[in-house]
Amino acid sequence: MSVSVPLDRRVRKTREAVYAAFASLIVERGYDVMTIQDVLDAADVGRSTFYAHFSGKEALLRYGFERFRTDLSIAPNDITPFGFVTPLVAHVRAHVGLYRALVRGTAGAVALEALRQLLIDVLREELRHRPPGPHANPELTAAFMAGGLLGAIEHWLAADLQPPPDALAAELASLLGKLVPPTA
Repeated sequence: MSVSVPLDRRVRKTREAVYAAFASLIVERGYDVMTIQDVLDAADVGRSTFYAHFSGKEALLRYGFERFRTDLSIAPNDITPFGFVTPLVAHVRAHVGLYRALVRGTAGAVALEALRQLLIDVLREELRHRPPGPHANPELTAAFMAGGLLGAIEHWLAADLQPPPDALAAELASLLGKLVPPTA
C-alpha cells in the first residue's frame, strides 16, 4: 500500500498553472495544433520546469483527468447511489469547450480512454458497496456502465447540452441504478 504524500505548494502551483494554460490552449487552438512551446509561453515557465513535471502533452492531458478523479472520489457516492454522476455532468458542462475540442482532435482517443478508465475505477468502487447480484463480475459491469456513460455524454455534447445538466444527471443515475440492485 502506497502512502500519498501531499505535493509541495510550489509544485502544485506550477502544475496548476501549466495545466490551466494547456486547457485554455486546447479550447483556443486545438490539441493537435498546440505545441509545448505554446504551453510554456502561456504558463510563463521554462522548458526544464515543464519537463520536470510532465513528459509531454499526453501526460498533461492525463493529469487533467487525474485531477478530475480526485474530485469524483470526493463526491458523496456512498450516500446517494451513483452520486458521482452529478459532479461528472457538472464538470463536463463547466468545461464543455474543452471536451468538445478534445473529442474533435487526435487527443480524443487518449481523452476518451482516460475518462473511460476513470469511470471504470469510480464505478468499480461504487459496485463494491452493493450486494452481489446480476453484476457478479464487477469489472465487466463497471466497463459496461462506463461505456454507456461515455456514449450518453458524447450524445449530450452533440445535442447542445439537452436535456439540462441536472435532468441528465438524474436520468443517468436512474439508468445505472436499474442495472444493479440497490444497497441493502
